[in-house]
Amino acid sequence: MSKRAINYFKMKLESYVAVNMKKVFKRANLEVSAQDKGHYLFNTFNGEAYKKFALIPDLVVTREDGSKVIFDTKWKRLINDKNSNINLMQSKL
Repeated sequence: MSKRAINYFKMKLESYVAVNMKKVFKRANLEVSAQDKGHYLFNTFNGEAYKKFALIPDLVVTREDGSKVIFDTKWKRLINDKNSNINLMQSKL
């Protein structure tokens, strides 16, 4: 599969997941945004504003209390050969 095809597939997968997550979480009155900018790994340092390491998470779910849950979608192309999938770790699934 070409790099271009892989990137296209990844975009389609992320869109599919986002659309369906929005439907599911809407029933629980939770807001879901995709590719949401404005998030940082660090927002404060020693009590002062300190925005470092910008993040663009695939999905952000905002709860009624304003807290947020960050999701990152992943996909793996599996091959029907146990030796080919040797680097696939459970923590990556």
